[in-house]
Amino acid sequence: MSQPSLVPEPVELICYRATFPDRDALDLPASAKSAGRYHEESTPVPAYASLDEDTPLAELQKQAGASLAGAKVRLTQMTFDSLACEVVTPGGQLAAGTTEADLVSDDYAACHALAARVRKIAAGLIAPSAAVSGSASLIVWHESVASTLTVVEWRIVTFPDRLSKSASA
Repeated sequence: MSQPSLVPEPVELICYRATFPDRDALDLPASAKSAGRYHEESTPVPAYASLDEDTPLAELQKQAGASLAGAKVRLTQMTFDSLACEVVTPGGQLAAGTTEADLVSDDYAACHALAARVRKIAAGLIAPSAAVSGSASLIVWHESVASTLTVVEWRIVTFPDRLSKSASA
């Protein structure tokens, strides 16, 4: 069975990325120490961002594996402007046998397969967030960061208690 073709589209939007205070939003490792949702170990790490302010905070907490209640974090607002971005429609069939549930699972196989396909044709990917149901994450490939992401502003914020309640164990 053949997979549906991916058709990237032009995208211009405001996005947000959360990091710990000592890390710039666009300071990305050239080689990952471990696999992530859309990158494999020892590959360049993409910029993971979100389309609202709460989702990147929840994603950072999920990555930390513990509550960040009261912790200081850097929240960066950026613009993403690309002629080629793949947008995954929530609830839609993405490829033969791939669903939204596959993309938020703790098994990254479907995400890695999708990333391998999209990376060849687009600067980034908008996909369902694994940390906040109904929200979207923006994944910008490492090699596209400099040409598509521009920092608008950043600020140090205290991690909100209301989000720490949704910490995943």
